[in-house]
Parts: sequence; structure tokens; C-alpha cells
Amino acid sequence: MMSILTDKTEVDRIEEAVELIRNNLPQPVTVAELASKANMSPVSFTRAFRKRTGMTPKEFLNGERMKAAKQLMLQKKGITAKEVALQIGMQDEFYFSRLFKMKTGLPPSVFMKRAKERIAVVSQLFLQDHLLSLGVQPVAAPSYPTVYPASNGVPSYLQKELEGTMLLNAEKPFHPEDILLTQPDRIIKTPLHNYQLQNVLLSQQEKVHHMPLQPDWRQYLYEIASMVGCASRAECIEKDIHCLECKVRDKLCPITKKGRWAVIWIRPEEIRLYGQGGHALLNLFFQNLGFQPHPDLHFEGYRIASLKDVADLNPDKLLILWSHERDVWRAAHTPEWNKIRAVQTGEVYYPDSHEWDPWGPLGRKKMLEEFPDDMLKAKLKA
Repeated sequence: MMSILTDKTEVDRIEEAVELIRNNLPQPVTVAELASKANMSPVSFTRAFRKRTGMTPKEFLNGERMKAAKQLMLQKKGITAKEVALQIGMQDEFYFSRLFKMKTGLPPSVFMKRAKERIAVVSQLFLQDHLLSLGVQPVAAPSYPTVYPASNGVPSYLQKELEGTMLLNAEKPFHPEDILLTQPDRIIKTPLHNYQLQNVLLSQQEKVHHMPLQPDWRQYLYEIASMVGCASRAECIEKDIHCLECKVRDKLCPITKKGRWAVIWIRPEEIRLYGQGGHALLNLFFQNLGFQPHPDLHFEGYRIASLKDVADLNPDKLLILWSHERDVWRAAHTPEWNKIRAVQTGEVYYPDSHEWDPWGPLGRKKMLEEFPDDMLKAKLKA
């Protein structure tokens, strides 16, 4: 018990040190001062800090400085590299530039060009995926903090790419002042649920690019590419994704060559039975990757269904997406579950699909790269 209490106290001390470092970037606290505040020797403190964060205090400080530098370069219009260096506590502009390039792969001057035209994304879709794939980092973009709590409200593959971007909480109504604070030159806006913000940005209408909701991810890509002058790059992206889809289709033949599929999402309060298309993921499965939809499935979107409905459909194979383990476990312990043919024959697949988002090039590519291995080991045990 004493060791547990000691470890907990040590963790608290290190967390306090982490906050001290973050809050004092312009005038950093020395390791000796941090160790003293934690009632530890510098050597013991450094060891405990590395154990907790995976980095030495100096490495952590430099990492936080680089995050702050990205934010300053994106959010402070017209700021220079020298001004950025001074604001994060680095007197030597050239050392800052070398360190920034070492940490990010880009010199500050090139990084700032990613937001040469300051674009804000006001949408409930991750359209920042398209911008990033085209080499443009938005100054503001949507996030879902409760869906992706461990990666700052966005899928993990976008987290690093969006450092410095103001992340707008798309789970709540957007605040126009947050958007305008980033001083955007252009605002990409899609229709929002409940017509949020439809009239709020009237004073900025000359900057707003209204984009209708589209049935195909490529339509977003080409419209955004045309807007930022990268049409040829969009063509290359589409070709690369198509080649990857063909490779994945071949790898999945052992799974897809036989059987008719149904796709469900088991949620806490309902089960969604998906149709044969009308969604980027369904189009990918049934049109591009060779999965055969059950012929009695509706054509587009989803319908609320019971397990009895799924059993009556009688699919040969069942794919469970986006579902929490506790909800799948609850469904699997009902009498209706065992009446589903795919359950009886051991053909239920439950891959880790939490971050599957094929609406953008980066998300689509990551999903395709992981998809074959995920599916081959995703068969749900009875």
C-alpha cells in the first residue's frame, strides 16, 4: 500500500512539473528548480520524468516549444520566425530554425507557407484531411473531443498534422468569434446540422465558400483542390488511392470471394443496419473492395433494426463497425444473437474501426493500409 501511495504522489509531482514547463515556455524553469519543487534530486526527478513522459525534461520542453511555435505561426498573421523564437523563449533565431526543421521536417519559412492562404473549415466533416493532403494546413478546423479524447478531438493520424490549428468543437454549436479570431482569408463551409451558423457569418460572406454535402469523397477533394490551385495534385492523390484499393481488393479475396454481407453498427440505444451504398465506407466495401452485399439490403444509408431483423435477413457474413465492446458484448448475450446465420457459422467480423474515416485521402489511405490485416484477424470468437 505504501508503494502505491508513493507512486501516486510521484505521478502528481511529475504532472505538476509538466504543467510548469508548459506554462513557462518564454522563461523556462530549470531542471534543478523542477526537482526542488518535486522534493527530488535532479537525477531522480529526470528518471521519474522520463518514466512518466518518455522524454527528458529538456526534450519535453523543446517539444512543447515546437507545438507553441506552430500555433503562433498559424494563428498570428504576419508573424516572423524571429518573433516566434522570442515568444517561446529562444533568443537564437537560427537555432530555433534548425530545431524546428529537425522536429517537424520543415523549416519555419516552409511551414508558414502551409497557411499562406488562411483557410478555416466550418463543417461537421473532417475536410481538413483534404487540405492537409494537398499541403495546406487550416487555421481552424472541426474536432470531436468525446469521440477522440486521446488525440485532441481528431483521429490520431491527423493529430500531429494539425498542431497549431485552432480545433473547433463540432459536438456543440460553433462560436463565430472563435472562427473569426483566426483571421481567415477563406472559410470552407458545409451545411450544418440544425442550420447552425447559417446566418452568423453574413458579415464575412465574401470569404465563405459554400460547399454542398457530397456522396463521394473525390468530389470534396477536387473542389477543394480547385479552390487552392492544386488540381494536378488531386489527380495524383486519386490515382495513388485507386492503386492501393486494387492491392487491398486482391489481398481480401479469401474473405470476399464467397458469401453475402451485411454491415451493422451496434450503438448503446440502437442498431444501425447499413445498405448497399450512399456512404463512403459502403461504397468502398461493396464497389471497390469486392464485398458482395446481401441482395435484400436497402440501397442507401442505414435503417434502425433489431437483432431479429438481422437474423431474418440471414446474411452469410456480418461486419460490425465503430461499435464499443460493451455494446457488442451486450448484443452477443441475447437469445436473438445466436439466431443470426453468420453467428452460427462463425462469420462475424469485428475489426478495430474506431478511426476508419474514408471521406478524406489521409483517412482512406490509413484505413486501406491497415484493413487487410485487421480483417484477417477480426473474426469474432463465439
